[in-house]
Amino acid sequence: MHPQPQQQEPLDRSSSTYTPAKSLVGPNGEIDPDVQEYMRERGLRAFDLRMAGSHSSVERFVSAFERLERMYDVHRGRSMRPCVCIVFSLKSPDNYVAEDGCIVLSVQRMPAWEEFLLTLPQEVWQNCVQMHRDWRIGNAPKLRARQRQLMKVADMFHFFRLQLDSGIGSRVDWQEAFILRLMKEEMMIRNTVRKYNLKSELLKKRGEIHVAFTLRSAVDPTKEIGYRIGGDGRLFFNFSTMTTGQMLRVLKDNLHRLETFQKQHDNAVATLEHLSRSIPVDFSVDTEWKLREEGNLVNCLQRFVHTIKANQAQLTAFLTMLLKNSTMVGVPKKRMVWIISARFDTMPSGVVFVPWDVDFESIKKNLLPRG
Repeated sequence: MHPQPQQQEPLDRSSSTYTPAKSLVGPNGEIDPDVQEYMRERGLRAFDLRMAGSHSSVERFVSAFERLERMYDVHRGRSMRPCVCIVFSLKSPDNYVAEDGCIVLSVQRMPAWEEFLLTLPQEVWQNCVQMHRDWRIGNAPKLRARQRQLMKVADMFHFFRLQLDSGIGSRVDWQEAFILRLMKEEMMIRNTVRKYNLKSELLKKRGEIHVAFTLRSAVDPTKEIGYRIGGDGRLFFNFSTMTTGQMLRVLKDNLHRLETFQKQHDNAVATLEHLSRSIPVDFSVDTEWKLREEGNLVNCLQRFVHTIKANQAQLTAFLTMLLKNSTMVGVPKKRMVWIISARFDTMPSGVVFVPWDVDFESIKKNLLPRG
């Protein structure tokens, strides 16, 4: 995981001076949809203090932020430019400048940060600043141009959205090659979609195709796979192994399955949204768990919904009491955010991971210590 202390402009994408980013989770526990979309477009993830699950790792990140602040206090200007994207990495063995213009600093190599940053040539700093402006902040003209290309490609496949899954600080050379390939094959794609009637109004309104440089099995990460059909109806492709013809064949063989998963998932999510009107909780779903469950996802969500509905009155009273009496710093006072997953876990922000097969007694047992 790579938290990003990223400098960015306000969400109206104006050219005003820098202001701190809005939080993904608001003061009352609500998830801000504008911030969520802003992060999705740029391949960002919310900052999360679960690094390696230990206090020592959290302390390392706090120390990293403080060290970077001190270096900028001393060297801000030509030696260390502002308006760049800096990534702190627990996994990387080295400091380096990524293809997308991010400066990746290894927490393992913290003593070498100052020397690394001060010896970066000015052309490198200038390029990092320019790429940050082109792709991440303000009007982000290259990001907007890329989004227009992806909208056209999604339309070729008669889907709502096509997204290139590339985390910040990762390689980007394959993305342009992928888009150029599909643009050249536009007529073939449209003719195939028309010939085999690979059109679904539901998928045109809601369907998503995700493409990654490589794709690993959610069950066995050592195994590379060509495609994945998510339990929420999303379709994932591996750029490295799948030709355009193979992508169309997968779509032809699985169109009905994609529609079914999309409908079932939408119904489950709609039920959760309806429940959140009477229960002081906003629900979300753990991304990694969702991928692992694949075709079983909807069954898990339906069981979770059944449990919540069966205990709705008790749960509402319990959570209202809990929130009213809570004095814990970081715990929202009016609402909570629950992320449906395979485990119980509570973030410093107050966000709670809740197992899909939970029962009411387990909820009380795990949340009461926070009261």
